[in-house]
Amino acid sequence: AGLQGKRILVAGGGGSIGSELCHQLARLRPEQLILYEQSEFNLYSTTLELRREHPTLELVPVLGDVCDESAVDNALSSYRPQVVFHAAAYKHVPLLQVQARETVKNNVLGTALVAEAADRLLAIEGGRVGGRAVVPVPGQGSVAKARGRLGRPKSAAGPRNLRRDAVVQEHEMAIGLLRRLAEPEGEPARGHRAGPDPGRRR
Repeated sequence: AGLQGKRILVAGGGGSIGSELCHQLARLRPEQLILYEQSEFNLYSTTLELRREHPTLELVPVLGDVCDESAVDNALSSYRPQVVFHAAAYKHVPLLQVQARETVKNNVLGTALVAEAADRLLAIEGGRVGGRAVVPVPGQGSVAKARGRLGRPKSAAGPRNLRRDAVVQEHEMAIGLLRRLAEPEGEPARGHRAGPDPGRRR
């Protein structure tokens, strides 16, 4: 149940949010933690930190870009993660507003490539963890809407839409999602009461 004993890949595992996710995931004792990261320095630094804090954890650093379909496919097919966390998104809004092309390429197309690669892997493996192939960091769900807009003429995402699509919530929200996913199956998340029993008379 939960994430213990699973093979987990974090796309963007060396970023500010992705590295924090990796530290939280390491405490859950996964079978293997794969860090997929574009920045060589961030990948190196985060891997060193994790190895120092969790010397028995099997760590796999993978240098790669989420926009490189072949690299993403190779990482997933080589290590066959059971859960994929996608945290490889740009989030510094003032900078991104004047970098529309790179923002859309990374946040929209990169997200789509990771999700589609994970779906292909699951189709081969024939199994799911918690019913989800890719677990997006909170705030990234709207990139799917942006991707849909890109397919329609005269409706490409503009600066205002990019403001909404590029923003990623900070560590607290990501950790909250992680904790909910770590709950054993069949148990309600802490802090949430179970809904009313449909068979109970009022």
